[in-house]
Amino acid sequence: MTRLGSTASRPRQAVTTFTHLLAAARLGILLGFAWVALASCTAPPARELTPVTPPDLGRLEAVARDTLEAAQQGLDQALVHRLPDEELAERFGDVGRLYLAHAFRDAAANCFQNAAILAPDAAAWPHLEGVAHQEAGRLEEAAEAFDRAIARDDASFAARLRQGRVWLDAGQLSAAAEQFRAVLSQTHAATTQEATQKARAAAYYGLGRALRTPATLDEAIRALEAARELAPDANAIHYALGQAHRDRGNAARAKEFLAHAGTRRPIFDDPHTDPLGALLEGARVHIALGSQARRLGRRAQAFELFRKAVTIEPGNARAQHNVGAMLAEAGKLAEALPYLQRATALDPAATDALFDFASALAQSGQLQASLAAFDAVLTRTPDDREARRRRDAVAQLHTRNTARDRAAGKP
Repeated sequence: MTRLGSTASRPRQAVTTFTHLLAAARLGILLGFAWVALASCTAPPARELTPVTPPDLGRLEAVARDTLEAAQQGLDQALVHRLPDEELAERFGDVGRLYLAHAFRDAAANCFQNAAILAPDAAAWPHLEGVAHQEAGRLEEAAEAFDRAIARDDASFAARLRQGRVWLDAGQLSAAAEQFRAVLSQTHAATTQEATQKARAAAYYGLGRALRTPATLDEAIRALEAARELAPDANAIHYALGQAHRDRGNAARAKEFLAHAGTRRPIFDDPHTDPLGALLEGARVHIALGSQARRLGRRAQAFELFRKAVTIEPGNARAQHNVGAMLAEAGKLAEALPYLQRATALDPAATDALFDFASALAQSGQLQASLAAFDAVLTRTPDDREARRRRDAVAQLHTRNTARDRAAGKP
């Protein structure tokens, strides 16, 4: 969700076509009946598999819950009828993708681990297992899974880029730099293919972060500049460059970059995770499609999709935030504020919703409440320069208004 009055944006869920979404909605039913046609196959799994405990689906909307329950039943039947290894691997993989799309990462990781055992040459399954562990913060398990994915497909840019990020998060800078350099060595600077350029931008960005040590600051800055040239909209690069120039002792240059810093990192194509957006159901589908419509400038369509998401799932904080933000952008502050307030109540950790709530309060003249909301944002993210700038502007306006009221004899 883009902040009100700001060009910075958060990572967005990939969205595919309506055809894919409709196919995804039928996936659970197909899995539930696939065993009937395959019941005559009796080859047992080649190795002992990890048990997959179905997660609690209570938090999902009915459509998504039905899809996952049917998929689970289909997998159970496939195990009972002992399908051939490769076919059973696909069944585990299909269910794992559904789990991962709905953020059931433990069950997803176990499904992908089993699929990788059953299909020892397929790179997709250890790759997706690594993603599940990475999203769950299990860096050691993620690194091991990505190692297996790279061993099966050493030309995979996505696996190496993800592995590099895992090593960065783990503080293993040399190991991270090795993966990013491998991506750059596998690609060619002269290639104009969009996917290659995106991979190079992400690799240069990661390499610059990994090289931000006293001995390699110059190389880090060169890498980050190369990333900025390839991905000029990725304003997280400005933050990394600002830090590097500050470490170098160039305060003026650091200030220049930090003034334009944001959280948008270079993105890269991942053929294994990009299709997951099509597996979402209910409110999350409407939010994803609404975000896509908004990026395309179809604001009326986006608003209707977001409002439908609220109708489907009133307790979805992101849906409430999207509706409130679009109403605020249209100047309908009285209508926007209840949505934004509900979003912050439903998800107190959502700083973007709180930021937009604080901004809308200021625009509606509720300066004291706006200051309190901006203070809450800065308590959680003290380095948020835009929030601090807006908070200072609101504080100055509040001070002037208070002084004017006192001069006029108002209480």
